[in-house]
Amino acid sequence: MARERIAFTDFWPSFNARPSLLHEAIGKLGIVITNDPSEATTIIHSDFGRRHWVHDGRTIHFSGENVLPGFSSCDAAITSALLTHERHYRLPYWAFSCAEPERLTTARRDGSAHAASHSGFCSFVASNPRAPERNRVFRALHRRVPVDGGGRCFNTTGTPVADKRSFLATHRFNLGFENSSSHGYTTEKIVDAFLAGTIPIYWGNPEVGRDFNPRSFINAQDFHDVESLTDEVARLWNDRDQCIEILSEPIFTTEAQRAPLDVERLCAALDRFLTMPLVQRPLKRTQRRLRTHCYRSHLHHSVVSFSCRIDALLWRLGWHR
Repeated sequence: MARERIAFTDFWPSFNARPSLLHEAIGKLGIVITNDPSEATTIIHSDFGRRHWVHDGRTIHFSGENVLPGFSSCDAAITSALLTHERHYRLPYWAFSCAEPERLTTARRDGSAHAASHSGFCSFVASNPRAPERNRVFRALHRRVPVDGGGRCFNTTGTPVADKRSFLATHRFNLGFENSSSHGYTTEKIVDAFLAGTIPIYWGNPEVGRDFNPRSFINAQDFHDVESLTDEVARLWNDRDQCIEILSEPIFTTEAQRAPLDVERLCAALDRFLTMPLVQRPLKRTQRRLRTHCYRSHLHHSVVSFSCRIDALLWRLGWHR
C-alpha cells in the first residue's frame, strides 16, 4: 500500500485546502497524496471537470452532489446514494464535510439553554435559487411569521450574513431544505442547524431518519402539504416546552446513525477498492448533468431551474407574496 499514490482532480476549488474524513482515511492507510495526477496510480475525481478522463489507471468517483454513480465510468464510487454494490461506499456529504463530528453527540443535550438564546423565529440561508420546494415553503412560512433570510437567495436582512452558525443560533427554527430530493442525499444543512442549537425544518432525503434521530428535527416530508407544515411550525413557535423537548433530543440514537463518521469503515472500503480488479476498459466517458435522476427529462430540469430563477428575481424586485 505504501507504493500507492492518489491524486484528486475535478473537485471544487476549496477541496484540497480543507481536511476531511476522506483525507484522514487516506493518511491512515499510508497512501501518498500527490498534486500531480500524472504521477498517481489512482485518481479520485468529482463532478466538476473532465481531467480524470485522460487517466489510464484506477479511478474512484467521489461526489458530494445529488448524483448516482455510473459503474461503467469508474472503478468504484463514494457518494451519498443508498446503494448496495460492491464497488460503492456511502459517505453522505454531512459526514464528509463535518468539521466537528465529536460535537454531534453532545450539541443537543441542553434544550433549555438553546431555547433561551432564541430571539428570532426562523432563519434561512441559501444562495442557490434552484430549489422549488424550498422556495415554496419559505414564501408560505414567511407569510405566517416573518422568516429571516440571511443568504443571497430570498434575503431579508439587507446583506448576506458573515457567520452562518451564529445567525442560526439566535433563531428557534432553521429552514434547511436540500436543493433536491434523493434517497440517501443529506448534506451539511441539517448538521449546521444541529450544531447551532436550533430546530431543523428539513426536506430532502426521504430516509433521513437513517442518519439522525427523527424526534430531533421537523421532517417536512411527514406532512401532506405546505399548509399543514407551516401550521405545525407556527404552533410550535408558541409551544416553548415542546421546542425544548425537541432541542433536548440526542442527534443519534443508534450506532448505525453514527457509522458514516467512522473513519475505519471508510479505510476498509478504500482498501477494498484499491485491490479490486479494474472494470472493463475503455471506461464510458460522459459529462452528466447533476440531479438528472430527480427530473422527468432534461427539458423538465431546465424548466424547473428557469422558474426558480424567476422566483428569486421577483423577490429581489420586491414581490414578497
